[in-house]
Amino acid sequence: LKDNHHLNKEKIDIDFATLMKNDEHIKIIFLIFYSSIIYHIAQFMRFNKMVIPKNILFSGTASKSINILDPEQEKISQMFNEIYNEVYKKEDAKIEIKIDNDPKIITAKGALKANTDNKIEELIQSYIGLSPEKEILSGLTYSKIDFTIIDQVIENLTEYFNLLDGMNTKLNFNKSFGISNASYETFKNMRMENCKDYLLREIEDRKIDVSDVNGNLEETLFFYPLKGLLNELATKVSDL
Repeated sequence: LKDNHHLNKEKIDIDFATLMKNDEHIKIIFLIFYSSIIYHIAQFMRFNKMVIPKNILFSGTASKSINILDPEQEKISQMFNEIYNEVYKKEDAKIEIKIDNDPKIITAKGALKANTDNKIEELIQSYIGLSPEKEILSGLTYSKIDFTIIDQVIENLTEYFNLLDGMNTKLNFNKSFGISNASYETFKNMRMENCKDYLLREIEDRKIDVSDVNGNLEETLFFYPLKGLLNELATKVSDL
């Protein structure tokens, strides 16, 4: 709403980005949001035997909200490197974050320069969300999701949480990103309480939404429990 014409005309100043940047409790939501995405991408890339990237480009809304955590992108680049090193079992990640001055324009340019000869559907690859050693190549459907798969998703999520704890010890999220120790402790104390329930509930909801529960799974299960967790965590830290 910062650049809203009508609010500016009435001289009403509302800048949610600044409000969240100054909120030491709510910032943990952005930490989990970005780190979980990078963790998932790193696992997907390792599973497909891709090399660690040199640059990660943020565009659109992502390029704005990442500044809530780290306007200079120095510490968050370090965090991304730690994640890739852990997933790849290496120590040579040298990722730099790139943010264009016109994030909306660069997103549009990406679409304009895309190879239209390729069918988008043929480029889509689903990564279920297990650890790379246990990931299923193909053929998983919603109807075939059993408790072995459920437990392996939760196991991978637990490994991600443990990675966060290790990075907090190494990087100190309070000093690096201004995240309160109280909010991180809240996260640690409640993160495993309802994860399996959130995962099961989301799977059942998706079974209702999809046209064919026997069709191949087309999205990861990794973020299903995180969706409910982040909502619950946001409520808890807002009361700190």
